Amino acid sequence: EAVRELTVQQEQLNQQYHELQNAHKRLAAALTTKERFLSVMNHELRTPLNGIKGTLYALDRAPDDASRQSLLHTLTSCADDISRLVGGILEFNGTEEESATPFISQVETTELFREVMDWAEPRAPAKGVSISFTLAPDLGDIVSIDARRTRQAMQQLVDNAIKFTDEGQVRVQVSHAGEVLRVEVHDTGCGVPEAMQTQIFDLFVQGNDGSSKRGFGGAGLGLALARRIAEFLGGTLTMESEVGVGASFVLSGPADLVERSEPAFESQDLPGRILVVDDNRVSRRVNKRMRSRQDRDVDEAGSGRGGVARGGS
Repeated sequence: EAVRELTVQQEQLNQQYHELQNAHKRLAAALTTKERFLSVMNHELRTPLNGIKGTLYALDRAPDDASRQSLLHTLTSCADDISRLVGGILEFNGTEEESATPFISQVETTELFREVMDWAEPRAPAKGVSISFTLAPDLGDIVSIDARRTRQAMQQLVDNAIKFTDEGQVRVQVSHAGEVLRVEVHDTGCGVPEAMQTQIFDLFVQGNDGSSKRGFGGAGLGLALARRIAEFLGGTLTMESEVGVGASFVLSGPADLVERSEPAFESQDLPGRILVVDDNRVSRRVNKRMRSRQDRDVDEAGSGRGGVARGGS
């Protein structure tokens, strides 16, 4: 009996020992993350804040409108940097809350990707990099998905691709199969060193290994947030990369295509052509291609007046 009690006590002590070990590991990991966070915040917040302070000082003494316009652009850029950083941290924290759930709604397919297109298209050429968006022809008009978080994950991936690509191209391809939305982001950038590939999705870890003399900046938050969103939505985010060749990220998640409910008075058999009117060039281009599947001539206009002129021709 005494031996049995000693055995039970020994097992309990072993269990407590393992629990203490695991608690110690979690504490060490939390402290490491805290140190990374403070280090990142020290730089990523100080830099734009100092930029804002310096720019405001210069703006008060700007000699002409052209100088003031340039300084205002700098202020906007600094404010955007802070907004993205704080927004990313809040979003990451929000997806870790136990009460958080995906917000699923039906959205236009073009609208789902329009914000990312609008945001990315001017930025890539500014670096001398071409960028293309390809939506699969069978993607459909309406998709049921958490649109805001999906767009945010896509934007993080595209931002990362543009940042690490100095020449060549960034390609974004979107498809749907088996109730799964698949977003592929390919770049011809510097690639991710093999030693970093197991850490690249860790919070506050940047994509270079320090061997390059060039710093890419950033908080090391984007890829961690993109994967966290993917997992939160019940999907995955994977990567393949080769140094000097580029990287490919694949974001996959559940999404249902929804048939559009047409008004009763409309007939798909009516003759005529389709006119797409939108002041956004990217949205016009995507809508024109998608509407062309209805076997009709599709025209486009960039304004209401232009639409009236083309509609009457």
